[in-house]
Amino acid sequence: MIAGWRDGVLAVQNRTISDVVEAIRPWPRGLLILRGARLGTRRVTGVYDLRHPQAAIKALADAYGIKITRISLWLVILSESYVELTKDLYDLPEI
Repeated sequence: MIAGWRDGVLAVQNRTISDVVEAIRPWPRGLLILRGARLGTRRVTGVYDLRHPQAAIKALADAYGIKITRISLWLVILSESYVELTKDLYDLPEI
């Protein structure tokens, strides 16, 4: 469910990161790019203030381990963090 965007608040429950990025994309100036198909399929839940899109992007990234790369004021790339990638590669049981 994606709701509330008309009020400047985006509330999502069990939606993909791609859905959330698409909903946030019109709010900041410039391009917001999601890099990595696998990242886009991850499911998230949260409430994001679209009146402050940079804070919404940071909240999404902080909560779900997404790396933010700011190329300029006009270009932001979201990608999987190194930590998230290595978790999958080295998913070893604890001793």
